[in-house]
Parts: sequence; structure tokens; C-alpha cells
Amino acid sequence: MKNRVYLLLVLLGGIQQSSAQHKVFFEILPGAAYVLPSKLLIHQEGYDDIILKARYEVQPFTLPPYYSLRAGVSLNSSTSVELELNHLKLWLLNPPPEITRFSITHGYNQLWLNLLKKYRYFDLRVGAGPVIAHAENIIRGLRLDQTGGLFNNGYHLDGITTQLSIQKQYFITNFLYLMGESKMNVSWSRTDVVNGYANVSVYAVHLLGGVGVVF
Repeated sequence: MKNRVYLLLVLLGGIQQSSAQHKVFFEILPGAAYVLPSKLLIHQEGYDDIILKARYEVQPFTLPPYYSLRAGVSLNSSTSVELELNHLKLWLLNPPPEITRFSITHGYNQLWLNLLKKYRYFDLRVGAGPVIAHAENIIRGLRLDQTGGLFNNGYHLDGITTQLSIQKQYFITNFLYLMGESKMNVSWSRTDVVNGYANVSVYAVHLLGGVGVVF
């Protein structure tokens, strides 16, 4: 009987210790990004395809600004899983005559499921997930409708995205911390145009700084 009680106490102690390690955290990170030139293909029925090496600007401080939001839970002292929403915006800088406007500015939103691994001096993060895009474009005088999709507000699940980042945290208190982060990400999406679609590839480098809380 004594052995059973002792074993039960050991198991309960182990469960309590394990539960204490599962901490929840939330982070908000403003920042900026640079999108490398990449191939843009626009297909419209009845016309030749438009193909160009697209150059984009992101205007990170134009409202709504660039940001990343993250929520996560630690699995142990060195490993966490996270859900991250990255709000990137794209304006085409070098449109040909057929394109009056091509932008994705209510968000080339990237939703990543991340795995975070803590090392002695830094944290390494990898993630993947969908692109949720809100396209605005006028191609050959035809303006894209801004309704439909998710929430009937012009948002669509348009593609896939991956990321790799390195981060450093600086704790101010036991629960409040600052962080700096650099990330690279690759995305591909097929966004709507009137009577067709646009294949958009994004290769981006990001710099972020923000604040987090852990419970």
C-alpha cells in the first residue's frame, strides 16, 4: 500500500512539474520588409498573358501598418508551438500599360504554424501555412470586385507560405519581454483579376521588433 501511495505521489508531482512548463505567450511585432523582384503572371481570358519581373514596395508605416501577431505555448523549456499572422502589403512599382493598378494592400496576410526552438543565445523558428490575400487591381480597365470570399469582404485563401526566422529576447520582468527578429519567407499565391488570375511569388526579408508577455 505504501509503495502505491509513493508511486501516486511521484506521478502527481511529475504532472504538476510538466504543467508548470507549459507557458502561454503573446507577442506583437511591428517592423518592415523588403520584397525581392520576382515573376508576376497575369492571365485574362481573351488576351495574351502579361508576364513581367515585378518590383514591389510594402509601405510598412502606411495605415494599416506592417505587423506580426503571435500566440504560442511552450511544450518544454526549449520548444514551443505558435500561430502567427503576418500582415504584409504589396504595391506593384513597375506596371506595364495594361495595368492601371495592382496591389494587395488590405493584406498579403500570411498565417504560419510555427515551431520554435530555443538555444543559448537565440531562438530559431520555422513555419508554414496559407496566404489570405485581399487583392485590389484594375487590369485592362476592368476593376476587381472587392466583395466575396471570407467574411464577404474580398479576402481569399490564395496560396501557401513558409518562413525561417531568428530571434533574441530580452526579459524586463518575469512576464514581460522585448525582442528583435529577422526572418526570411517564401510565398506563392493565385489571386483574382477580372476574368482571370494572377500568379504572385513573394521572396521577402523582414526585420521586426516588439514586445511579448508570458503567463
